[in-house]
Amino acid sequence: MLITKSKYKRARIRIKLQRLAFMETKLVLQLVLIVGIYYLGVGLSHFMPVIPGNILGMVLLLIFLLSGALKSKYIHEACSFLLKYMAIFFLPAAVALMSCTTLLKGAYLKFAFVCIVTTILVFIATVTTVAIVSRLIARKQSRV
Repeated sequence: MLITKSKYKRARIRIKLQRLAFMETKLVLQLVLIVGIYYLGVGLSHFMPVIPGNILGMVLLLIFLLSGALKSKYIHEACSFLLKYMAIFFLPAAVALMSCTTLLKGAYLKFAFVCIVTTILVFIATVTTVAIVSRLIARKQSRV
């Protein structure tokens, strides 16, 4: 049986579409897992009203990852996707801030000061975290 170029191209396209469908399904399932852990945190926050549900969800996710109950490979693609498009999640807050300029009347300098200080603190926290994690990784690799 002779395989023509057109049949070969159609087969390759079909394989690519199947891979794409698999990756999309995998991404959706990983997002469902992350959202499920979030809602677990929201549910627990009804019993501990002092701590917000989203914070409890993040703590639960951290506990699951550190304990090995959840492997990072099970949520890697979803996390990469969310990080890639993170800027889009800030658009509604920015638009809301622009539409509420009357609330900031007379406090523009204070608001700008808070934004600058918190940005610097986030930079410092990020640099410190990266330095600590880099040292831990280097120490772990030197043992192996």
